Amino acid sequence: MGCYFCGGEVTGVEHLPPRSFFPKGKRQDLITVDSCDIHNQEKSKEDEYIRAILLGSIKLDGQEHIEVLRSTNIRALERSVKRAFDKEVTKEQAKEVVEIIEKYKDDPLGGAKAVDEITSQRIMSFGLMGLVHKDTQEETVVDSSGEEVKTTSFIYDRKRFDTFFECMARGIFFHELGERWEGRVNILPHTFLRDDTPQRDKDLSHDYLRHFDWSESKGAQKEYFCYEGANRYNTESGERESIIFNFCLFNTFYFTAVFPF
Repeated sequence: MGCYFCGGEVTGVEHLPPRSFFPKGKRQDLITVDSCDIHNQEKSKEDEYIRAILLGSIKLDGQEHIEVLRSTNIRALERSVKRAFDKEVTKEQAKEVVEIIEKYKDDPLGGAKAVDEITSQRIMSFGLMGLVHKDTQEETVVDSSGEEVKTTSFIYDRKRFDTFFECMARGIFFHELGERWEGRVNILPHTFLRDDTPQRDKDLSHDYLRHFDWSESKGAQKEYFCYEGANRYNTESGERESIIFNFCLFNTFYFTAVFPF
């Protein structure tokens, strides 16, 4: 049958979601699908990037079971900086880095802004750390208790984001139905809807999510990942118009994958 995504030669298995999204001791009975190198090993950096985005979200604050993953993520970011400085740095590069750090020394977000500027000017490459500090800005948001809190925001790579979750969706489809989906997939990232999203899109999001029953969902470690599937029928003709899979990461981030006929 070949790779779950492209039908190519199978060289291993892809975990859904990747094993790094689960802490050690919580990696039993995870979903796996046959995969080629491109849609498994070669996308490991993309997996690490999406994990860093999600674990950096203020929406996870206060969830104790997530802290071990956040600590792992911080170590990954630190390693990316260490690798940058392990490479030979010229005197000119070192001088530019010091000047940028000095410029932001009194800024509460100085470290993040310095990394962003150093990366954007291509003085040095900080890998993962540079990616998750692109255009860092201070923000004030309302947390789950209704309190205003100060946090930071950054620009994330939408293409990488979409590709990662398309792989997730196609993998779930393959696992559940035993075949590869060859058509398009529409991903609805419910938790990432902006406040200024048109009301019709908010209503659509609510319509999909109101059918999500967490207690009936599948997943060996539901606090980290769970999903459920359903058929959608046309209200007028009664014909099946799509297959959908709702899934949730870290009991916080909700998505719907729509496979339209």
